[in-house]
Amino acid sequence: MNIFNDNDDDKLDDYDALLNLVPRLPVATFDSYDPNIPPENGADYLRRVQLEAQQEPNIKVAEQFFVRKPKCYDYHVESIKENEFIRSLPAFEIHEQLIIPSVIESFLTLRQHIDDLRKKYADDNKLIKRTRKWWREYCFSYNNQSNDLKYKPENNYQTNIPRLSLLARISQKEICRLLCYHYQWLLEDDHDQYTIERGLWFYSLLAALDSIQPDDTYCLLRKITRLCSRIRNEFQIYLEENVKGNDDDDAKMAAAVDHIVDDDKCSILFQKLASLNLIILLVGYYFNQKDLLDSWK
Repeated sequence: MNIFNDNDDDKLDDYDALLNLVPRLPVATFDSYDPNIPPENGADYLRRVQLEAQQEPNIKVAEQFFVRKPKCYDYHVESIKENEFIRSLPAFEIHEQLIIPSVIESFLTLRQHIDDLRKKYADDNKLIKRTRKWWREYCFSYNNQSNDLKYKPENNYQTNIPRLSLLARISQKEICRLLCYHYQWLLEDDHDQYTIERGLWFYSLLAALDSIQPDDTYCLLRKITRLCSRIRNEFQIYLEENVKGNDDDDAKMAAAVDHIVDDDKCSILFQKLASLNLIILLVGYYFNQKDLLDSWK
């Protein structure tokens, strides 16, 4: 219901028109100013803002933003900056769109299992914060007698397989901290010491990590992905130099599997490549860092 009559509406329109003619705040009257001299009062400041606005064009076009595409490096990794993502060599390219559905499905199944364990242990006490030294000894010093892998570890230590019951009992903050520890340890050690068990730790920690994280956690995930791409590049260069397909061509490395049956090192490197690719794919697709993928364009 309108509580005003027509005469009142006319009065309101006149009042609005009058307000539009009257400045809301007093403004200085000068037509030029020295930008090196600060304004003396509010009116002086407002006039400067008006004059600066008059100097700007009515329509401004923003500079075009170009997304830098990752390059496919085909030279040794030492000549590349540490903060660069190194794409897979052409001979080792994988069909991401074909394998990613099954990868994500298995990953989501594991995440659901961890969530069920968290509900199961909800009434139990959370594990207290552990030191970096404690985690180092837990992850790498204990001998794992129930090793189901089909090859002997190359290193002088045995990696303790991550327990989901343990990951379900620690907080998100502790998971991020442990993920950072594993990244630091991999930086400190030689890249040859990367093992499938280490990759399993990264995989399990990613499965226990919430999908929504603060910026510093995403920064850590990107660092891990870049490091994985660097290690992967070293392995690929070694395999490309030591494994050749038929007629010495550069065919896919899968075609040369028959040539490496008796080469334990090459066989293990192929398994490590699969582990590294898995980490890169998960960070890229599940945690939405797709610019760190080989297929990014």
